[in-house]
Amino acid sequence: MDQSAIPVRYAKALFELSIEQNIEKEIYTDITLINQIIADNADFMLALTSRAILQSDKIKILKETIEPHVNKLTFRFLKHVIKKRREEFISRIILEFIKCYNQRHDIIKVTVKSASTLTNEHVSKIKNTISEQTGKTPIMSYAVDKSLIGGYQVFIDDRFYDMSVKGMLNKIEQSF
Repeated sequence: MDQSAIPVRYAKALFELSIEQNIEKEIYTDITLINQIIADNADFMLALTSRAILQSDKIKILKETIEPHVNKLTFRFLKHVIKKRREEFISRIILEFIKCYNQRHDIIKVTVKSASTLTNEHVSKIKNTISEQTGKTPIMSYAVDKSLIGGYQVFIDDRFYDMSVKGMLNKIEQSF
């Protein structure tokens, strides 16, 4: 089986089950929680993917750390992933599940980098413009990057828009 198809198939299966059981939002919340746990604790993912740790011990780790905080379906799903020896795909399964959820709910991920901290007015204008142009609800994240000199860069899913002074200078330099 194509290794890149595994996370997609597992994520879609969980997503479809969550829709069938009318607990889609709850499972989405669980998945984002697990994603945050993985991001905050590299040892957690190392333990789950280690070949030196028995399946039963991995399930015990999940039972103690995850089960009390998630829906039964989420826990059973993670247990199934471990029993099928697909632990190495958990992070990608999570990302694929989030992608499915976002597509169904017309949500887009937007990252804005600016040379300085944006005012609430700028943030609101950028968010409203993106919402109007795409017809989707943007989930915004912001970062300050002083190397931009001025202006900002916007990353919308896989598209990139550069309205920074640094970007303009690079375009001028490339034209010579």
